[in-house]
Amino acid sequence: PGSGKSSLGACIALNASRLGARVLYITLEMDATQLARRMLAIESGVSTTKIKMGMSQQEWARFVQACGVLGKLPIHFDDTPSMSLRKFKHICQRVQQIHGLDLVVVDHMGLLVPSSHKSPKQTQ
Repeated sequence: PGSGKSSLGACIALNASRLGARVLYITLEMDATQLARRMLAIESGVSTTKIKMGMSQQEWARFVQACGVLGKLPIHFDDTPSMSLRKFKHICQRVQQIHGLDLVVVDHMGLLVPSSHKSPKQTQ
């Protein structure tokens, strides 16, 4: 915990989408609002605390610019809690069909729920 894995995943997703990759970011640890705040902080250089509590005019300008940039990137988010492997596959296939898909980032893969409780975890 606290070693920056979620931030790394967010940076990878952002950088790949900046290069034109169509990205799906699935977060099982935080909701979409928290993830958006984190990505806006990365893009704008404004801390998540300041985004929540208040920004200077200069920070606000960077934040608004970051909103515009992120809104144009080919990145899609899903924050479905307690996602099964079957649901994970369905979401990936659906995004692929509608938008195309080059990269899937999952935060936190260990929280995926097996589709069937009868099959051994090693086969999933």
